Amino acid sequence: MQILLMRHAKSDWGAGSPSDRARPLNTRGTRAARTMGAVLTAAGVVPDVVLTSPATRALDTAREAAQAGNWPAAPAVVDAFYGGGVEDVLAELREVPPHAHVAVAVGHEPTWSLTVATLCGANVRMVTAAVACIEIPGVDAARPGRGELRWMLAPRLFTDGHIGVVG
Repeated sequence: MQILLMRHAKSDWGAGSPSDRARPLNTRGTRAARTMGAVLTAAGVVPDVVLTSPATRALDTAREAAQAGNWPAAPAVVDAFYGGGVEDVLAELREVPPHAHVAVAVGHEPTWSLTVATLCGANVRMVTAAVACIEIPGVDAARPGRGELRWMLAPRLFTDGHIGVVG
């Protein structure tokens, strides 16, 4: 099984949001979320399950990526992804249906980098809209030290002229 941990895309600090949880994506963030959804689908990595923090910027990242990638699964909100820790994330991942081959979880720093470190022992820094692909033997294996970091991608690879513009 592949777990994709995706950090929410760039948010709009100047939007005048009533709370941190309500802060939306900015234009660059929307573009990055769409790019990553399209890139994943082009690479043949289409999530069977999409889980997201309830924060507006995370939920919108999940929705934009799913729409751009034409993913069949609608994002499901997981309250524990906002303000929760690594154990909360792992517990939610263990609840993914066993038939799922690819699950994406959209959330926040520093929890996402810490989750990669916990699962794989890899020290990473998740930039906005980055996706880390972790392979585990099955959903029950979403436990410390049981994953292997297969790859990690950031949207700048596809939007800043490095590889080419997608979407």
